[in-house]
Amino acid sequence: MHSVLLVDDEISIVNGLKSLIHWEQYNFTITGSASNGTKALHLVKNSLLKGIQSAYDLIIMDIRMPGLTGMELIKELFEIGYKGKIIILSGYGEFDYAREAIKWGIRSYLLKPIDTEELLDVLIEIDSEIREEQQQHQLITNSRTILRNKTLHKLMVSGINQIDELNSILTSSSLENLLTGNRFCVCIVSYDDYALVSSEEGSSTADDAKASIVNILVQEIESVNQGYVIELENALIGILLVQRHNTGISMREIIQATSKTVQSKIQYSCSMALGSQQQDISQIHRSFLNALKVMNYKLAVGKGKILFYDDFNWLENTNFLLYQWDFQILLQAIKENDSVQIELSIDRFIMNASSKSWPLEIVHSQIVLFFLELASIVNNAGGDVCDLFDIDLILRKTYMNKSLYELKLFIQKNCQEIGKWYEENLSINKSDKMISKIVAYIETNYNQSINLKTISYDFKINPVYLGRLFKQHIGKSFTNYINEQRIQQAVHLLKNTDYSVTDICRMVGFNNINYFYQKFKKEYGVTPLEMKRTSQD
Repeated sequence: MHSVLLVDDEISIVNGLKSLIHWEQYNFTITGSASNGTKALHLVKNSLLKGIQSAYDLIIMDIRMPGLTGMELIKELFEIGYKGKIIILSGYGEFDYAREAIKWGIRSYLLKPIDTEELLDVLIEIDSEIREEQQQHQLITNSRTILRNKTLHKLMVSGINQIDELNSILTSSSLENLLTGNRFCVCIVSYDDYALVSSEEGSSTADDAKASIVNILVQEIESVNQGYVIELENALIGILLVQRHNTGISMREIIQATSKTVQSKIQYSCSMALGSQQQDISQIHRSFLNALKVMNYKLAVGKGKILFYDDFNWLENTNFLLYQWDFQILLQAIKENDSVQIELSIDRFIMNASSKSWPLEIVHSQIVLFFLELASIVNNAGGDVCDLFDIDLILRKTYMNKSLYELKLFIQKNCQEIGKWYEENLSINKSDKMISKIVAYIETNYNQSINLKTISYDFKINPVYLGRLFKQHIGKSFTNYINEQRIQQAVHLLKNTDYSVTDICRMVGFNNINYFYQKFKKEYGVTPLEMKRTSQD
């Protein structure tokens, strides 16, 4: 709806205009009125001060008013930046005034008494003009946004090293204010449940959820002039933090506060990785690469956490060629649950570190790298890392243990536990049994609030892996299977009980009546109520 402000010192004219036509039928709504030009100017000024450019899309005003006349009001409106349309009302003896007003770009003028058909013709034309202007404005805005995002993507992902090229690209993309920044840092946001939602609810649902995360980030970062937000590939979102002076708030603190806000507003898990801070705009790409590096450890520390490059930069500063533990044999022994080989491999590592007098911090760093690699392998195999072992606790205890013997026992204990998990869960027969248990669980608990995430938590397995495994064994997705079970039970209750459709919806586990109706009709071609009535006839 286009908003309208009526301005006339005669209240009968204002009231007459309000009731003359059904304004909403022509996409207009009267949102304000003023009895003179001074009051009208005050209303428009207030809206512009609040940043509302289109508070009044159309002003209909009398040409002659006490105090500030129509002509004086028109001049004042243009001077303060009013961009809307204006229609003036005039008598036959005021045509010279009307003609002068049109020179100022006034859209139209109407003679008193106002002819309804003439007013409608003008409104229809103005409605068309406003819509076309809005479309053009949106096209321009979209083009600028696309160009801006392409430039930001190039800065982050590819890098721009040539200063002349950098200045030219930033200026053409309306990003020249980046040139005034003195500290830059890239943060990568990972929508952790993207793959799970895509597999269970479709890619469009996952993309919509990602878009809502982007909107929150824009509000938190861009609206307060702390940087820029762009969508990256798949589950990733990029944030370019820019500081132009010492604000008293570190980039780490900004991301911590942003993470809290995001997690409080969405039901999905988001991890964040903050790269290295750079003082040169041409080094933004390096910050991006460093953020990617630490994001690789997301699986180890758990979903929904923040990873800071500064906490991991010892990985770059250590010469691992001098101190290297080849733990591939140990990883294979864990997969085979070979307890003897697990113990031998750990013994070799400890003996090697002791005989070559490795610094304790190097031993610690090698053990950390091993557990990070183990966490990644377990996750890829379908295990839920957070449920199988507390990687945060493991990392802390690694640094707490000061003797090689203590470290040996500590590594051995955790490796033996993961080896048992491999043996119990990853053979073909074991996966068959697990899916059978899950199916049995669904058949007895279909009316509870269960989904792929809750089931995977109970069975200590990665939800995305479980979704693939379930579909491979059953031939349909987890969501479709549980919906079928619920709908089958609903049919039984509809045909054999007097419960209402709403009660049955709740009893079989659906939380949303509209979703229940949609799935039911898709399956049977009729609504639940229609089936109930048919069964009662």
